[in-house]
Amino acid sequence: PTDINNPTTLLYILEDWAHSIEFMSASQRAKEPRKIYLGRAVARPRKGPWWLRYDLTCRPVLGPTTMDNELAFLMANQAQVRAGNVVFDPFVGTGGLLIAASHFGGVCMGSDIDIRVLKGWGVARLNKEVQQPNDAHTTIFRNFREYGLPAPEVICSDNAAWVWRAPSP
Repeated sequence: PTDINNPTTLLYILEDWAHSIEFMSASQRAKEPRKIYLGRAVARPRKGPWWLRYDLTCRPVLGPTTMDNELAFLMANQAQVRAGNVVFDPFVGTGGLLIAASHFGGVCMGSDIDIRVLKGWGVARLNKEVQQPNDAHTTIFRNFREYGLPAPEVICSDNAAWVWRAPSP
């Protein structure tokens, strides 16, 4: 008998469609796929995706603009961050992008105009979903300690200031 809820074999079908022009009328679209692939899953991970360890629901300190976890990992992956690469986030906030870069081994630095976010003064907040110690601090370094990642170097700066853009007028 076939058990759809608990299959013993997983099959995947992939279709490769080719269109000569991306935006075309319905009559110009391909009528059938170029190729059809059929594959069988040979292994499954024991846990969910590895990046869920860093999910925002599990992150101790959050800010008003904390970057989405998956987006941060996509950006770090597209930047091809590897061990020893220097990564600078000019709008670091609570460090979401640097957590992803640090996971891949990047040497992380960042800056933000709002010292309150960097120091944890009233802008960043403790995540109520995560069990916190009584003396919990709301600095961005708390997230890095929690994940066992090296803490980034951060400075407070205004990226609109001339010193970052060009010689003095």
